[in-house]
Amino acid sequence: VFGLLDVFKGAALAEYIIASEKDIAPKPMGISFEQAAAAPVVGSAAIQLFDTLVNIQTGSEVLINGASGGIGMFAIQIAKTKGAAVTAVVSDRGLKAAKDWGSDFVINYRKEDVLKAGKLYDVVIDLSNQMPYSAAKKIMKASSTYVHTAPGPKEIISSFFISLFSAKKYKVLMLKPSQAYLKELKRYMEEGLAVVVSRTYSFASFKTAYTEAPKAHIVGKTVITVN
Repeated sequence: VFGLLDVFKGAALAEYIIASEKDIAPKPMGISFEQAAAAPVVGSAAIQLFDTLVNIQTGSEVLINGASGGIGMFAIQIAKTKGAAVTAVVSDRGLKAAKDWGSDFVINYRKEDVLKAGKLYDVVIDLSNQMPYSAAKKIMKASSTYVHTAPGPKEIISSFFISLFSAKKYKVLMLKPSQAYLKELKRYMEEGLAVVVSRTYSFASFKTAYTEAPKAHIVGKTVITVN
């Protein structure tokens, strides 16, 4: 099996855990346990984003800022299955991965400013926490949606009032675990969706993992393994 515990309660970092049946689903066939462990949080987040926050249609122009991490890995590929034209903004180390995952256009933010490129988007997803709504609205179409994936109280309140009065909607992603999302993830992965695990740490090195991973700008995901 693979699964996702309540993100507010945690307790998944253990050799053994007790999980409710609703929190788990059969592990996808044909992938490693490391890949399966990497998928539930970021994969469920990407599915929820497209399921509840934005309406993607064939030809929709989608910009994903900070696209080479875990959510970006899934968001690019899922958006492509829905027929979107995806522009990924990444650093040098994420260029190849973003292309491999199916992005139509890849921008290296170290060399090009997407805010000055002159292109407008139906959906702007900020995964880097570096493109606030105030900046993103410059590249959004008249009727479009911006998604913040790491909101604090300020962003949650702002999103509510902006979306009331503007056609350029401001949405926030607050992950709600769902077995249905896990089953959908299983289907995607068994159909060939790529899951990249760039680095693994032993269970005994979990403190090192939590210290290094946020600073390393990992492509895909980091996983802690139980020996």
